[in-house]
Amino acid sequence: MRPGDVVDFLITASDPLGESLQYRMRYMMINSAWQDSNTFSLRVTEREVQKALVVSFEIKSQREFHASSEYDDFVEFSYEVLPPK
Repeated sequence: MRPGDVVDFLITASDPLGESLQYRMRYMMINSAWQDSNTFSLRVTEREVQKALVVSFEIKSQREFHASSEYDDFVEFSYEVLPPK
């Protein structure tokens, strides 16, 4: 992966009570806002050049309590981002 590449994510999850879920993306100290959509896109820039760019997605129900302070589950991906050619 190099700057200029785009990665699209589709996060699949289900609530045990059948209620709606919210999602957010986190990487490099950046937290997106919680959203109802489970699709995300990341355009890689020179700022992300590193051996292991970790991109996390947190999932939460809209209930008052969660499995881990702010969210109920998460998934994480790691990418090597090479410098531009």
